Amino acid sequence: MADSFDVLVIGAGPGGYMCAHRALQNGLSVAVADNGPSGGVCLNAGCIPTKGFLFGPPQAGGLGERVRQNAAAIGRLQKGVDFLLKGATRLDGRARLVGPGVVDVGGAEIRGRNVVIATGSRPRPLPGLPFDGVRVLSSDHTVVLEAAPESIAIIGAGAVGCEFAEVFSNYGSRVTLIEARDRLVPEMDPWLSKQLERAFKKRGMIVQTGVAVDPSELDGPVLVAIGRQANVEGLGLETVGLTTPNGFIQVDGHGATGVAGVWAIGDVTGPPQLAHRASRQGEIAADCMAGKSPASLDPLAIPACVYTHPQLAQVGRVTGDDLILGEAFFRANGYAVVTDRTDGGVRLFAESATGKLTGALLAGPEVAEMVGLINVLIAAGVTMAQARETVFPHPTLAEVVWEAARAAGSGG
Repeated sequence: MADSFDVLVIGAGPGGYMCAHRALQNGLSVAVADNGPSGGVCLNAGCIPTKGFLFGPPQAGGLGERVRQNAAAIGRLQKGVDFLLKGATRLDGRARLVGPGVVDVGGAEIRGRNVVIATGSRPRPLPGLPFDGVRVLSSDHTVVLEAAPESIAIIGAGAVGCEFAEVFSNYGSRVTLIEARDRLVPEMDPWLSKQLERAFKKRGMIVQTGVAVDPSELDGPVLVAIGRQANVEGLGLETVGLTTPNGFIQVDGHGATGVAGVWAIGDVTGPPQLAHRASRQGEIAADCMAGKSPASLDPLAIPACVYTHPQLAQVGRVTGDDLILGEAFFRANGYAVVTDRTDGGVRLFAESATGKLTGALLAGPEVAEMVGLINVLIAAGVTMAQARETVFPHPTLAEVVWEAARAAGSGG
């Protein structure tokens, strides 16, 4: 086995495997070091299993049977990741930098002209309250539970906390959702927070915002979902002069750390800690390593989604005195009404001077499927007028986007 590569990726999650795949496409020699299963947190304990809980067919065996169905799907998807990495050398073991361009993987020294740190993140515990997998749960524990508890308190109402609140509610648990800040999904626009809180309360969940709680005073199991911390410990960053202010590796819009030949992508680089951000970071970094000049990653071009009912999605710039707004609601959409999915709506934003779309807020059925296409419209410089003059098929949920453009009036 060769011990020197153009690209040595540490981590086989969405950022790592997409970086490796693009590097292979660029004709570079690639090694991927990981001591866990392919796909990282997203595939094995995050994005994918939670969508199985939320949208998979109901199972007669309850939560435990859904866990087993998820495992089978994850196994198939892991094969897909392994196919993307065909041509890369796989190194099984914990990796640690021991100097510029040199990484120790399970006791063997491997050289990489470019080293990419893509080690992801893990659930953040409450201070003084470690996860025990029984009473104090992390999201890692909840994706393998055999049965839903009679009741559960969830501390933290970001995307993870809200999605699991719906999962447990769907499987019969009494859910109390607790957020120290003043609203649900506080990282998103307040309009979206209101849409979700209204729906959760309608379904009987107890929602407490702007409160701090002592977990020892709560009955039953507690899911702590207050964020994720980067896996930066034990990587030997100090051997190449890297530090981690605020717990993250600092990078530019191309994934460069400032240390020649050392790159970082994904959750280790800080928020937003999203799989699709990591993947795009990986592709951009791999193109830079091949001598190309890709555009840097625009933070506003990274959609954020929450896969509850209603789904939430946000992209682009949605605040500013220079913007015009078009708004429409699913309660007036034929497809939504006849299928009884009328919560939420769409807000489109555009520059008042040019009419060009700048961003969108979406709450409702299947909006996570719409936001990526809206992102394409924004990137292409499409105007509000062009959006409303486009023919949308009827009946579709996406007609709400068209109605929002029409509601913006004749401007743009």
